Amino acid sequence: MQILVRKRDGGKWARVKEQKFQSEAMLQDILYQSPDIIPIEKLGEHHIRPRLFVKEAGLPGSGNTDLIGIDENGGITVVECKLATNTDIRRKVIGQVFEYAAYLWQMSYEDFDAVCSKAERWGDSSLVAVMRKEMEKTGEEWSEEPFKASVAAALKKGDFRLIIAVDALNDELRRIIQFLNSRGDNHTQIYALELQQFESEELQLLVPEMLGPTIPPPPGGMDEETFLAQSSHMCRQLYLRLKELTQVSEFSRSSFSRRGFVFRYRAVNLFVLFPNYLSMWIGRDYSDDYLTREILREFWQEMFEVRTLKAKQDKKNPEVHVNDSTWDQDDLNRFVDALRLLVSRPEAGSETA
Repeated sequence: MQILVRKRDGGKWARVKEQKFQSEAMLQDILYQSPDIIPIEKLGEHHIRPRLFVKEAGLPGSGNTDLIGIDENGGITVVECKLATNTDIRRKVIGQVFEYAAYLWQMSYEDFDAVCSKAERWGDSSLVAVMRKEMEKTGEEWSEEPFKASVAAALKKGDFRLIIAVDALNDELRRIIQFLNSRGDNHTQIYALELQQFESEELQLLVPEMLGPTIPPPPGGMDEETFLAQSSHMCRQLYLRLKELTQVSEFSRSSFSRRGFVFRYRAVNLFVLFPNYLSMWIGRDYSDDYLTREILREFWQEMFEVRTLKAKQDKKNPEVHVNDSTWDQDDLNRFVDALRLLVSRPEAGSETA
């Protein structure tokens, strides 16, 4: 790859030279200091990059992970760093990253918190306290209990994102990762992150590229078969419950769009359920002859009992992940009960309301 740069005010274009990483520790430090450089958005909409990393966390029975990333929703990412010159890059690194995931699997939240605290020398602080400080920098609303519940669920189910970070992605590793991600409906996803760095006299450039599973929209639009094949276990359960609700006349206009299942109350689009997340389309300020503010107030009050939605109360139109680490059966029941409120009140469906 050849890269040319120049100053904005003109001048000659200058070539930048590729600067090889001298050690895997350098690769590790770059990610540790700047989690935001991981181009998660290239994998598809609504993937969340880690908000913070824990370095060299020791796992009882295993070794030290290079990095464990945690996002604000409680998602867990395990990162193993390797240079192209390391002969372990082809096969052994796959075993390493899965070994770390196996030793995190079914770990309690308290033990995970202790592992992170020991690695980062937090002392009397904790994962929740550190994440709260990170979220305060953003000004976004954030809730402790949904976060802890999501971390605990991810640990229990082994619902992790695994990343192998390299300075050059070879064909062998690429093929292994593509093969693993083609094997059915696995909760654990594995990615390759290639980081190349370049330098000139005045600039340092970093070029990140991600390889991993994506969910492209199907040709001609989404249908039930495609949706069920692509969606998470909990998302499928939610869809099947919604499908039952479409027998109610007020919800009968619900249908698939190009990318997801649009759930409608009469002619109003309430939300879209995608294979791994849902996006609410009506806010708390919405009102019409059928959906009065009083009905919607009760609707949102019930909706915010769902853990992931509770954490997004400040959002006008919340978007949340729907998987086994962020939802459970109680969340699913509360969500469906909130929808039933729209047809259980005498005012609902009445033009004189």
